[in-house]
Amino acid sequence: MATLTVGPGKQFATIAAAVAAAGSGDVIEVQAGTYTNDFVTIYKNLTLKGVGGMVNMVATQSPPNGKAIMTVNGNITVDGFSFSGAKVPDMNGAGIRYEGGHLTISNSHFHNNQMGLLSADAPSGSITISKSQFNNNGIGTGVAHNLYVSRVGELTITDSYFHDASVGHNIKSRAYTTTITNTRIYDNNSTTSYSVDLPNGGKAVLSNNIIEQGPYSQNPAIIHFGGEGAAHAGSSLQMTGNTVINKLSSWPTLLYNQTGVTAEITGTKVYGLTSSQMTSGPASVSNTTFLSAAPALDTSAPWTGSSAPPPAPPPAEPPPPTSGATLSAGTGPDALVLKISQDHYLGDAQYIVKVNGVQIGGTFTASATKTSGLHDTLTLRGDWAPGTHKVEVVFLNDAWGGSKALDRNLYVEGASFNGQAVAGASLALERNGPASFSFIETAGGSATPPASGATLSAGTGPDALVLKISQDHYLGDAQYIVKVNGVQIGGTFTASATKTSGLHDTLTLRGDWAPGTHKVEVVFLNDAWGGSKALDRNLYVEGASFNGQAVAGASLALERNGPASFSFIETAMQSASHADYIMP
Repeated sequence: MATLTVGPGKQFATIAAAVAAAGSGDVIEVQAGTYTNDFVTIYKNLTLKGVGGMVNMVATQSPPNGKAIMTVNGNITVDGFSFSGAKVPDMNGAGIRYEGGHLTISNSHFHNNQMGLLSADAPSGSITISKSQFNNNGIGTGVAHNLYVSRVGELTITDSYFHDASVGHNIKSRAYTTTITNTRIYDNNSTTSYSVDLPNGGKAVLSNNIIEQGPYSQNPAIIHFGGEGAAHAGSSLQMTGNTVINKLSSWPTLLYNQTGVTAEITGTKVYGLTSSQMTSGPASVSNTTFLSAAPALDTSAPWTGSSAPPPAPPPAEPPPPTSGATLSAGTGPDALVLKISQDHYLGDAQYIVKVNGVQIGGTFTASATKTSGLHDTLTLRGDWAPGTHKVEVVFLNDAWGGSKALDRNLYVEGASFNGQAVAGASLALERNGPASFSFIETAGGSATPPASGATLSAGTGPDALVLKISQDHYLGDAQYIVKVNGVQIGGTFTASATKTSGLHDTLTLRGDWAPGTHKVEVVFLNDAWGGSKALDRNLYVEGASFNGQAVAGASLALERNGPASFSFIETAMQSASHADYIMP
């Protein structure tokens, strides 16, 4: 066994050169620092160790293999490395792409990639993660995650920290055995979906973890078990000694169990959930302690010898847009128009808007940059009574790279209501959370109602599934999510067009679906009932098409919370080819 060294004045200037020269079983010691576009493929047994601090592997261009900054297959140990900036055309760019063998990761950091770590199927392989951090990975559509492990023999996570996935899941594992212990899993103010998604079940143990579901989570369930195809043989779920903090107000659930296996949930400390919200699906729940106050969250870095993550240089950014976006949400005769801009850093600023505490529309993404002098135009429609109304703009995904030039911020440049400028509506949001202003509706101040429904889209890929959506509006708009084959596409959508108007919203979901039959689930999230048909919020799918062809049986009426479904068929001639694309 030989030891090879990398860094200024060492044997090798690049990690890739050292890997090429190393023999199986060797150790590569890498001096702390930044290694830009030093892409590595390892198909031998090696140990890579950072010396003197974190080794920052930064991508400012697409990896030449179209996969990852580091691609591995073998018995490999990675200690003291960070991975950032991985982006590839198929949206699966990862810090590490695991293809087989036994991978051990410790004291490492995966952030601001399309995927943190992404694995191929390896039933006899294993992935072990300790004292490592995964955050702000994802592409904002729900199909990319902080960690995505496919059908691997065993996934073990200990003493680590997962947080702030962009719409996707903090941890998604299809492994046959998944063990997560002594780990912090937080949404914070992000748009994370599930904290832990185990879509094929498996033998799973979650113990002594701290799990926080934030107020803007894209899915009301915190832990998901089963639901995407058949569960692995011998599946079981044991959740022991966990602390769970819920801050989501809409229909939260600790466990969404879609298998026939009875989960065991014991010794849980819970804040923000009731006993009836502990599980949806079979489970045995015991020894639960309901907390009166939310515990403070420990946000320190998990690796040995550090209390805060060292800043890594950011990946190069694409050119800013040349014009602002035009966005709209809500229905009604009144029009509140916001002018929005951002400081762009490692992605665009995301936000929601509330009027009088009621969210209008879903999660919006800023486009125009403040330095360009442009702004996005966001039109929010409603029917507000005469009087003063409070508007809250909530910034969701602040990012900071250590200087003013490396800082993501959100700005409201101004606002108007029914064509009149609103005083005091210029806001600067430099950290996550709300900022507010107010407008006044005077009697007789209504504007012309909209003449068409909203146009929405989510997902990526060559196939297009188009849904026509309408609603019965009552005390707010209907909200919903959509899943194809159990996989959520996009975030939470908000209906705009009302059924009585004869209009409909057009929602286009893109993907790359294989030939065969595919199940579509539309899940209604916020049913409301005031005691009569006229005071009832409902959701409707008026019809659907797939790649331009009408889908039979796609008209649905959702009159209470939960899913309704239809199916479409992808034929071989419709299917688009692709190279090395891993579906979520």
